[in-house]
Amino acid sequence: MTTGSDFFDALRRLRQQARTLPQLDDEILQEFIRASEPFPLSDAAPELEQRGLAYYCVPANQVSNGDFESNLTDWTEALAAGCTGSSAQSNAEAKKVFGSLGSCKLILTGSTGATAFAIRREQVIVAAPAEIWNFECWAKATALSNARVTMSFEFRKADETVLANYEVVVTTATGAWTRGVLENKTAPALTAKVLLRLNIEALGAGATGTVYYDLVRAEKEGAAVVSARGTRILCGEWKAS
Repeated sequence: MTTGSDFFDALRRLRQQARTLPQLDDEILQEFIRASEPFPLSDAAPELEQRGLAYYCVPANQVSNGDFESNLTDWTEALAAGCTGSSAQSNAEAKKVFGSLGSCKLILTGSTGATAFAIRREQVIVAAPAEIWNFECWAKATALSNARVTMSFEFRKADETVLANYEVVVTTATGAWTRGVLENKTAPALTAKVLLRLNIEALGAGATGTVYYDLVRAEKEGAAVVSARGTRILCGEWKAS
């Protein structure tokens, strides 16, 4: 059985050798695939501080393609009645680490009245009752008139009945990346899914805007990963995240 001690010894040896970060990440990945027997997180956790390694446990991201590096795969576009606009993957703006470039660009070109979801990209995520969820995104508006930038989500039953909904206004201004957060939201009884939305909200007629979204995350308690300078490994089952 592979132990936390064995694996972190291997990580330390790799780190001590002269390698570029991409090479190091790949070798760490190959090492845990080779030693793929499961071990409990409790076995690995004491090693983190004792060995002085830059590895730590963080929640697993339940959003698919939240960094928009795979075009807009797994994100569906929707446009409200009376509104015009479009969306696309863009490399013009990005809130990124390690040189990745993609983001989701929403463009609202007009509206006939106020509507919360004028132009949006949305994703469905599997969920269950009593789970505790946290959501995060980064957004940057380069143009905004009579509109604002929001992130919202709904807990839904299997038949699409909305059980609860939440929204955060990420920004009403242009020019800077801004973080939006919704935290500690408990899924009600009968929850089967989450509908997550990235929105430009029209505040009235004639609303327009251009917004970039990046680094979108949805986290639930009980799904942790080990993070190693950008390399992410699921704790407990040794699967790539």
